[in-house]
Amino acid sequence: MKLDILSCFDPRTNAIENGSDRNAFSNTFHITTHFKKPTYEYLEVIVLNHPGQIANGYTPVLDCHTAHIACKFAEIKEKCDRRTGKTTETEPKAIKSGDAAIIMLVPTKPLCVESFQEFPPLGRFAVRDMRQTVAVGVIKSVTFKETSSGKVTKAAEKAQKKK
Repeated sequence: MKLDILSCFDPRTNAIENGSDRNAFSNTFHITTHFKKPTYEYLEVIVLNHPGQIANGYTPVLDCHTAHIACKFAEIKEKCDRRTGKTTETEPKAIKSGDAAIIMLVPTKPLCVESFQEFPPLGRFAVRDMRQTVAVGVIKSVTFKETSSGKVTKAAEKAQKKK
């Protein structure tokens, strides 16, 4: 597998450093093969405890690994059975406590996640609102935004020259 640029993720500060050469704190860094801003994700969500209904546009805080970022439920794709996973309703208006659904989620800030199939620790999440856990679930798939030609660090330039 060929890697373009390695990114190091520091869970203590949620900071990403492209092409980092730090070895001193190697046990606290997680190395990923890519870091691109996810544009949207498909999630399988089970609503545990919500006093009302959850509709399109709902924006709770998503807790995934060490990240706590507000994310918008852009579209509820389908409501499905909790045990079998079979679709019971497509494009419902809202979901309530006890329901399971496939949802398209859009993060408000860059978020380092993977699908549950590829890397389970970064594929589980909890949805929190009103100081309580509202829902839990797994990430089915992630669509990444292509990185634009932004600022390139010196370390990233060195990594490109070594190729």
